Amino acid sequence: MHTHPIQRFFLFWLVCGLVAFLAACSPKSTSNLSTSQAASSVATSNATIPMPPTQTSCPPQGQGRPAVTAPITLGSDQNIVYVYNTSGTGALQRYDVNKGQATTIVSLSTVKISDAQVSKDGQYVLFLSQVSGQPAIQMVRLDGQGLQTLYCGYARNGIPPSISDLVWSPNQQLAVFLEPNPGGAPGAPIVQLLNLSSGTVQIQITPTSRSGYMLRAWLNNTEVYMTGYYTNQAAPPHDVYVLDLSKGPNQNNNTKQVALIQGYDWDINLTTDGKQLILSQCGSDPISATCFAPGLISSQPATGGVLKIIYASHVHAVTQARIISATTLLFIIEFNYDPAAGGLWKINLDGSGLTQLTGDGKFLSDIHTPWSSVSRDGRLYAVGGYDNAGPAHPVKLFYGSLSGGSATQFLITNQGEDAQIAGWTTM
Repeated sequence: MHTHPIQRFFLFWLVCGLVAFLAACSPKSTSNLSTSQAASSVATSNATIPMPPTQTSCPPQGQGRPAVTAPITLGSDQNIVYVYNTSGTGALQRYDVNKGQATTIVSLSTVKISDAQVSKDGQYVLFLSQVSGQPAIQMVRLDGQGLQTLYCGYARNGIPPSISDLVWSPNQQLAVFLEPNPGGAPGAPIVQLLNLSSGTVQIQITPTSRSGYMLRAWLNNTEVYMTGYYTNQAAPPHDVYVLDLSKGPNQNNNTKQVALIQGYDWDINLTTDGKQLILSQCGSDPISATCFAPGLISSQPATGGVLKIIYASHVHAVTQARIISATTLLFIIEFNYDPAAGGLWKINLDGSGLTQLTGDGKFLSDIHTPWSSVSRDGRLYAVGGYDNAGPAHPVKLFYGSLSGGSATQFLITNQGEDAQIAGWTTM
């Protein structure tokens, strides 16, 4: 689900409280990064092909299933893909900003959808849900065809079943995620790797102490950025690490630290050329879960190096930042201290061009890809908001022009419902 500061705080402590348990997986000792075993890879044809038969039931415990794909012809209308969870259903929907029309991609009864992300080619959505009470990784084509279950976690193991931190590689062949340890050993969740071409699943990291990782974003098609944390809650999340998946499974001692940072409210992004790591941070209070000034956005070489300041403020708190092009990023300023300055802003990576886009913006997509926040033609943004007062706290989704002007609201939830931005495509 989308995570404004208070929600991010409690989600972090919930993850820290989980007791990890050892998941069954492929016993292979070599890396499963090969993508030559694809059951059906994305074709280069421009014509839409009906999806082959797919399976929505869970694969055998501890095993994955190859993704089944077939190409779809994309149109020219910019569409926002988003999650809309109600009391009875979890739905993936898309909103055509040209037509002003919403379309349901898939709706699942008694299920909550999270971690939804649009593929780089704009044809598929990968997401977390549930199948027969088990946490599941599922995928569907943007026209609603081919819903399929690629992996299921454990239904009952003494702690709440969970899969989290799903992150899809740019080439759409790999996905990493966190899962509690089915063996019940104390420690952080294990880091799992799913190969969407072969269906193989392997453990990348099995924490043996109270130190674990949260998965954040891909550096390239074989390396993943992670954040360190301690499950005993004695210290805030800390530092940025890189996990090289090409080195095979069971890499407990093979992570590389590339940035020093700590706190309860900070984020990372990678520039579109893959050369610069963007770090954003505000001050935070672990008791009140409040994000406060100062706010800072900086850059450094992607695999470590000297920091360069992009934006710094002694009076404003930066809660999120997202790269949207080779030269520009979006970021959110918290409303708490200066409501007039709160909302969605853009800035160039050299520090120029600081512009407020809308005061309605309070959260961006949790997915760290340019097309998660900005349209495929690079002209529009998508942002979420919510009411600070009142019992309902409805979530609102907006889109607007990166050139400025009023934002357009296209969704508002009812009490107890939730919405989150997955990304942009064209239809």
